[in-house]
Amino acid sequence: MSSEAKNNKEKQQESVDDINYEPEVADEFSHKIDKLKKQLKECKKQKQEYLDGWQRTQADLINVKKESSEKFANLKKEAVSEVLQGLLPVLDSFDMAIFSESWSELDKQWQDGISGIRNSFLETLKSYGVEIYGKEGDEFNPEIHEATEQRKSEEFESGKIIAVLQKGYKIGDKIIRPARVVVAF
Repeated sequence: MSSEAKNNKEKQQESVDDINYEPEVADEFSHKIDKLKKQLKECKKQKQEYLDGWQRTQADLINVKKESSEKFANLKKEAVSEVLQGLLPVLDSFDMAIFSESWSELDKQWQDGISGIRNSFLETLKSYGVEIYGKEGDEFNPEIHEATEQRKSEEFESGKIIAVLQKGYKIGDKIIRPARVVVAF
């Protein structure tokens, strides 16, 4: 080692030895470190509270969106149901015309035109999720059928629908109009 390097090393050692340990300075630094640790702990706690609050808000928002979507779907069903209540008699009139005895006496073009209108009407109903139900041979269900009378039947067993007087309409589980039927006993 060169003498100059040796000298520098000795001077550094002397500088370190010259530093007097002052307890007040050490206590002040220790106090500052403790204060910073406490602030860091508080910041971490606050950060977690903010994160928890944000996550709750996100969950609430998702729930509100679901509820709104369900309410909108129910309102749409209700609106369609209300409109259909007024339009179903028109469809009944088409059915009475088409299934009447005098139908075959009409001009073929008239038959095609009336059938086309009826089919278009039925397709529109289908596009709104409307289902037509009630046919001969089905099991009678008082929740979706309205029995107008009961008759003895050789062809159908008890509890089966013998005749459909008026078709039933529903959207999903919601009955718009129950099918009016004659039931075998």
